[in-house]
Amino acid sequence: MSKVQNLFEISDYNVWENDIEIFSNKKDWVISRKGFENWLLFDDRLNWEMNVSDHAGEHQQETGVMTLDEYWSLDQEAIKKDLYDYVVTRVIGEEVFDVFKSLGAILNPIYSPVNSAR
Repeated sequence: MSKVQNLFEISDYNVWENDIEIFSNKKDWVISRKGFENWLLFDDRLNWEMNVSDHAGEHQQETGVMTLDEYWSLDQEAIKKDLYDYVVTRVIGEEVFDVFKSLGAILNPIYSPVNSAR
């Protein structure tokens, strides 16, 4: 089985009141903290599950939803994974699938002689 190659590696991040700065080996981003936290909630990233066996060996499962304060106290590597997923799906993904930007890139060379004649 081959390991999936990431598009970039997050080296560090800073969490501010309204924004999150993300530093990577390719590019740096500033994203909305509220947008990221809403994505965590709606993408079920704040859900937790604990599976244990009781004294009789019976399976016990507990589930819940952590608070945002609990989330920000998690291990940095877990947070970096979520930041990576958010940037790939919400930042880069939206840029790639921006229909108007794509059409502009396709049609601009066709209409550039017309535009320069004005």
